[in-house]
Formats: sequence, C-alpha cells, structure tokens
Amino acid sequence: MSDLEIPATGARYNTPAKKTVRDHWMTLLGNGKTKDQLDVSRVLFLPGPQALECTGYATLGIALRNCQGVERDSAIADSIVSTYPKLPLARMSMQQYLAFHELKRGDPFDGIWLDYDGKFHTYRDEMIAAIALLRQKNGTCFGVTTYLGRDRDTIIETGVAISLLRSCLKPAFFQRLVDTISDQYAPNGRPTDIRDL
Repeated sequence: MSDLEIPATGARYNTPAKKTVRDHWMTLLGNGKTKDQLDVSRVLFLPGPQALECTGYATLGIALRNCQGVERDSAIADSIVSTYPKLPLARMSMQQYLAFHELKRGDPFDGIWLDYDGKFHTYRDEMIAAIALLRQKNGTCFGVTTYLGRDRDTIIETGVAISLLRSCLKPAFFQRLVDTISDQYAPNGRPTDIRDL
C-alpha cells in the first residue's frame, strides 16, 4: 500500500495533516521528559496498517517493547508484526483490550493515543475507560483523533488543543483533572467493569 493509498476503511494515514498530528503527539509525549524517563515510558495506541507512530516513538527514545499496540483486523495485525516484530500487539478491539488489561491488572500507561477510523461519539466509552489507565503523575498524555475530523484544519486545531490542555494548564490542575476522571471511572486505582461505563 502506498503512503497515500486509501485502505478499506476509507482512512488515509500518511497525509501531511496526519503527519502534523503525529508530530504534535510526539512533542506532547516527550515534553519535559528526560532520556531515562522516556526509556521507561509506556504507551498505548492504535497503530493502524502502517504503524507510522512507531518511528516517532523510537526517535523519542521510547522502546517498542514499552509500547502496546491494539489492532482487531488480523490482516493488518500481521502486517504490523512483520514490520515491527518487537512491538507488543494485542489482536483484539480496544474494548476487548481494556477489559483484558483490567482483568490482569496491567501496569498504567504514560501516554495513550486513540486514533479511530470512526466517529468520535462511537468510542466514547472506550475513551473514558482508557483515561483511567493513565499513570497518575505529571507528564501523562492522552490524545484522540477520529476519521470524522481528518480535514487539515480540524486535525491541526485538535492537535493544538490536546497539546495546550497538557502544556498550558498548571500541572496540579491537570493532575486533578486526571484524578477526577480516574476516581469516577477507576475507583481504588482500578477501572470499573467496562460494561458498567
């Protein structure tokens, strides 16, 4: 598949606008972190057919072994694994992964980027459950992009808004926001049953 070829979902991944959003995400994720902090950072993301974020994570100094990809399409998952064999990849939907992570009481994440090929409201429950998986400390990052808003201006505005949320709020305020969301959807530091969200 060429960089600009449109896969079956109709989504384009390696467009200038998507690259801009990926660049904003990488800047946000690396902001204020030392090399040692990045080396142990854990990231959850939806890699898509080309797993274009993997290069950015490696450039930041985040080891692929600390990244967790989630892909439900087996053909796409096979392609990702053949390109990035060291990337842990859950072959399931994000909803299934969130339930699995909760059952095994997995480690929290320092960054979560959910790049959906559908409309924002379709994945509301998944987004809320994913926020609860963030490590409760300063410097955690959460981002969402959806296919509905992939025109250039919308993507740039969304990327800037996500960056501003984390970088312009006082760390204590951002932490309270994360804590409030976590307390509501993850009492005692654990997500509630995903079916209850």
